[in-house]
Amino acid sequence: MKQLQSFVAKWGIEFPYAREELIESSQNVFLASKEQRERLTQIPRDIFSIGLPLGGIRRGQFVPSFVLLDEIAARDVKKAILSEKAEWLFICGRDVFKEGVVSCNAFQGDFVIIQNTRNECLGYGRLENGARVFIKNLLDRGDFLRRERQAGRQR
Repeated sequence: MKQLQSFVAKWGIEFPYAREELIESSQNVFLASKEQRERLTQIPRDIFSIGLPLGGIRRGQFVPSFVLLDEIAARDVKKAILSEKAEWLFICGRDVFKEGVVSCNAFQGDFVIIQNTRNECLGYGRLENGARVFIKNLLDRGDFLRRERQAGRQR
């Protein structure tokens, strides 16, 4: 729970959820309705999923869900808008070069929500001070598909 709160604090916004609305499993945090929380008392073991996923722990780090990123993106936070070509490259897991950024209201070292020109949240990154890389990709919508493909290869 602390890692979720710490992640939200990076964006300079107030934590949007009441403590009683959140359910923690061994690796994930969920936003659950009152009815869902009441039903949960009837389940005697750790849950896999309930309500809306807000994120989880992967390799010791908090990884937000896109439910949480969409909530953050709806607020007045630092954002970078990408061109169509840069949008595709970002979703494929690539970092963003300066020429791919249409607009950005952040500074070096800031975390930014990455959006396309239609204001759809594509993920998030961090502004860098590199010669070519402008935004380091930290999470994008293509991540799930890449992990699924990799898991399929390991079977």
